[in-house]
Amino acid sequence: MDDLKTDFAKLAVTQKRVRSKYFQQKVICPICYSESFKHHLKRHQLSKKCMFVRFARAYHNLNM
Repeated sequence: MDDLKTDFAKLAVTQKRVRSKYFQQKVICPICYSESFKHHLKRHQLSKKCMFVRFARAYHNLNM
């Protein structure tokens, strides 16, 4: 029983770290106008949602 208590104590959840201001900054994507974190913007712009908006705008501009 004591072994189980010590193993469980090792698995205890710790407090979350305080993130720096850089990781809390949010920006608006210039392509699809959705809100995203600044450090995730490049990864967001490779997402299917953002790529679809980019493709739709390019297709719309070709037909004008």
